[in-house]
Amino acid sequence: MTDIAKQLHIAQQCYEDMTRRKKKPSGWKLSIGKKVNLFNFHKTLIELNLAGEKLEDESLKDAKNYVRTMNVILALKRKLS
Repeated sequence: MTDIAKQLHIAQQCYEDMTRRKKKPSGWKLSIGKKVNLFNFHKTLIELNLAGEKLEDESLKDAKNYVRTMNVILALKRKLS
């Protein structure tokens, strides 16, 4: 390559490096992990309720809110799938 071509190439590389957007790290693994942990927590609460154990106020409230989203009635004793 000639000197002019090398200088243009270097200038183009510098421009691309300066204008390139920085990528944010993807948080999909963390997001999925949180959802799985929350699902397991709710499942445990429901299993405790189905086993006949008394849940505390906050735990019972969380369990009722979760089963409401699942269209299930917490008072009915059913197996979880």
